[in-house]
Amino acid sequence: MSIWKGNYSLSADNVEGLQDKKVEFELHLEIADGSFKGKMLDSAYAELSEEIVAVSGFFDDNFISFIVTYPVRAIPNSAGLFALDTNIPNNEVTFYGEFEDNSKKIIGYWEIVENTEIGVFGVNVLYSNGAFEMEEQ
Repeated sequence: MSIWKGNYSLSADNVEGLQDKKVEFELHLEIADGSFKGKMLDSAYAELSEEIVAVSGFFDDNFISFIVTYPVRAIPNSAGLFALDTNIPNNEVTFYGEFEDNSKKIIGYWEIVENTEIGVFGVNVLYSNGAFEMEEQ
């Protein structure tokens, strides 16, 4: 079992007042052959639900990518407080990052696909996103 601790910033683009809000998390991972699976302990989500938040992903040299699947979506308000939206089940958040050369940290960004529309000029995708960092314990 590998344990990683870190934090992610909330998307300041979509909700006013969240520019400095960070949420602490832990990843508990089983790693094999460059891929991994496990669970995320998200401090904000844990206040709302006891359901397990699943994680799966891979390492490739200094690059990491993983998907966190929340049982339902947690939506923050301008004060940074969350509420569950049961109309959005199996909410997936994709994380991408790289190992920093001079530390044990992984730094990157996360994104959620909010809406996809097919328009005259192609597909338009609206994202929420933010930064994250984590380090192995």
